Amino acid sequence: MGSINKRVRRNVFWSILLFAIISCTLFSGTAFCEEAAEAVLTQAEQDFAQARALHEKLKKYEEAIVLYQSVAQNSSDSELAMKSLARAGSCEMQLGNFTAAGQLYETLINDYSTQPNLYESVHFFAGSYWGAGKYNEANNAYQIVYDNSTDRSLTFRALSGITSTYRKTGKPEKGIEICDNVLAGETDKSLPFYVHVLKLKAVCCIDIGAEEQAVALQGKIDLHSDKEFYPRMQIDIAHSYRVNDKFEKAIAVYDKIYENTTDKGIQVEALAAIAACYARLNDDSNVTASVDLLCKDFAGHEILGWAVFVTGEEYFNIVFPNGYKTPNDQERKELAKCLAIWKRIIDKPSDREYTMHAYYFSAIAYQYLKDYRKSATHYGKVFTDFPESKFAAHSLFMTGRNLEKSRRFTRGSDTAIVSNGLTDPNEVTSAVVLAESMEIADPNSVTVPVQASTAPINTARAAYKLLLEKYPDSPGAVHARRRLNKRNSR
Repeated sequence: MGSINKRVRRNVFWSILLFAIISCTLFSGTAFCEEAAEAVLTQAEQDFAQARALHEKLKKYEEAIVLYQSVAQNSSDSELAMKSLARAGSCEMQLGNFTAAGQLYETLINDYSTQPNLYESVHFFAGSYWGAGKYNEANNAYQIVYDNSTDRSLTFRALSGITSTYRKTGKPEKGIEICDNVLAGETDKSLPFYVHVLKLKAVCCIDIGAEEQAVALQGKIDLHSDKEFYPRMQIDIAHSYRVNDKFEKAIAVYDKIYENTTDKGIQVEALAAIAACYARLNDDSNVTASVDLLCKDFAGHEILGWAVFVTGEEYFNIVFPNGYKTPNDQERKELAKCLAIWKRIIDKPSDREYTMHAYYFSAIAYQYLKDYRKSATHYGKVFTDFPESKFAAHSLFMTGRNLEKSRRFTRGSDTAIVSNGLTDPNEVTSAVVLAESMEIADPNSVTVPVQASTAPINTARAAYKLLLEKYPDSPGAVHARRRLNKRNSR
């Protein structure tokens, strides 16, 4: 695979170079030659682009680190070197190597202290720490950017990061304090920067329950409702009400955003959040109405799949807020609700990533409803239809586990298609529960059709054998090998 990537990269490089040479021949004596020459990527730039693809798209962090490190060590472009160090640090954090990430951070700070663009890379590092849950480290890095950067936009982003780390660590009052210090020194109260700081203070006030103060700050922010940044600021305020379980107040702000903005993306986001709040209020009719509106008015929108998925996920999180457990009767009904919502994505996929997520988390829901064959079918779809997914190996293993639980270790052909019929009593029971909870007339309508072309696996033995073939070093391979050996020894 590596040799293929190198060959493709080399071919692209020489194609661009040949184009530049021909262009300069045809247009010699013009500025075009200089522009064509600049269009040819250096080796370091090519390596950086490939590293980003490995990092951000393929999630191959070890390989990305090697390329990022190579760019940082060999490139004469200091800005590219700084970006590479910051992203290598992000990859190390993804792998849980925080000591290595810290060493890269120190190298960045010490070796590039005189570079004008240092703080953009430090800010990236801070964001990676924040994403990894290392809020104290993130706060320190954001503080360095805030104290030293002369870029106004970057300074505000750092201030946002500082307040968010205080909120995450249960210290919103410190966020209020730093916002007050900034507001006291700001003379132009019409600047976007000033208004953004008002918003940061408002969300911190919501966190500590100072809602009257938050409402007063919202009034000041409303004076700038004609500005482009206004809807996004209102979204942030609504989110703060929501995370503090103030769902009615959150809905009021989200609804105001939905009715007054013309930005389709923000409308979709607001409507999905409204649905999620109604789920928390156990108002299923309004959840259904919101999802209906999403699917009708925003069909084809690029984030529709995400919006529908997170709505169903709200029910899922009600059942499993802190890890998986056996659901009680009421929680089984909540799982049925999320399955009905996720089925909309499965039936009419609009986004590959969230269609995969709908299959994967539906499989988990069915597993805890003890619909093992249905769970196996959904896990199998993740492996067969989304082989690039990080869940593929685990899904193949769980296909085998659930088929084994449904007593289908060897029964039937290893390559047979799983039937769509509700022949298992457990499947019939959960289908009826789901239908009743979502007012679906026909219980059979909750089944997910399996296309014969995908050839799902219908025995545990077939799944385990395939797992050992495709993912011999995966965690599930140990169990698969043990179960196969046990069966073969009989």
